[in-house]
Amino acid sequence: MVEQPSDASGGVVSCHGLVYHQGLLLCSFLKHILEVVEVPHPNSIVFHVLASIHPSLIHQMILIFSAQLWRQDNLVCIVKGDLHDRLGCIISVDLENQSATIDTNSDGDDGEAEVFACPIFDLQCKYRHGDWVKKFAGDDRGVEGCILYHVDKMLTLSAC
Repeated sequence: MVEQPSDASGGVVSCHGLVYHQGLLLCSFLKHILEVVEVPHPNSIVFHVLASIHPSLIHQMILIFSAQLWRQDNLVCIVKGDLHDRLGCIISVDLENQSATIDTNSDGDDGEAEVFACPIFDLQCKYRHGDWVKKFAGDDRGVEGCILYHVDKMLTLSAC
């Protein structure tokens, strides 16, 4: 039996003193008694994504998970701040401090290297024609292939 008041139209329901949002139990805890044990795999938070629970937090979690897979010389674009839309290559990633060091003069110019430390949240990985990639979530998890072309957020691979 659902208790009142509830916002069923917004997906929030109370039952036996517990509050659910889109079917997921909501819990509140004091910050000082929690520790991060791991960054969840995107497959583990699929229901959160489908329920549209805190989309910006979900985006951050997926970005942190993805950053674990970033390697030296991966191409990234700075998406926030003074260097917005500037491309660079990753030199190193510091997951603990949630930052990456990038070289924005990695296109072969004879100029000096321009190295910046950027928050991971200010970066977006860019894919190039010919890059070898592996799908880490979803139904075809584990599929690897070479990027043939991409449009917006969709990549077409020659898969193995």
